Amino acid sequence: MDKNTVKYTITLDSYPFASILNSLQLNVNASIDIADSKCKLNSIKLNEDNCVEWIKLRSDDKSIFGKFIQHALVDYRSINIQNKLVVEPTIENQHAVIGIQIPYYYKNAVLDPDFSVLIDVDDLSKNKGSS
Repeated sequence: MDKNTVKYTITLDSYPFASILNSLQLNVNASIDIADSKCKLNSIKLNEDNCVEWIKLRSDDKSIFGKFIQHALVDYRSINIQNKLVVEPTIENQHAVIGIQIPYYYKNAVLDPDFSVLIDVDDLSKNKGSS
């Protein structure tokens, strides 16, 4: 595992889908305590299909990047999944919900997102130039 990362795996066991045409949406909540004015949900990167690729949460010179996977292990096969923005953050509400669309599965689904804590180089260079 890379240094300064937060790693977890989501494993879903069998689910009683009504049909093989159904899917399951797993909602991931990304939020910031608004009382800390230095902390904010900085940006969300969408791809050409309007799917979430990553989010950036920032406090002072540190950023947390959440990379949303484009593939999952579903019934032991790697398949494409989509990450849709369900609730979009606003200036007043630093809260986003990303819905991970998981297609029908029989036995299990394994999701393995990646979160990294990084120093925001852009902000460091701006501060260096102003002193």
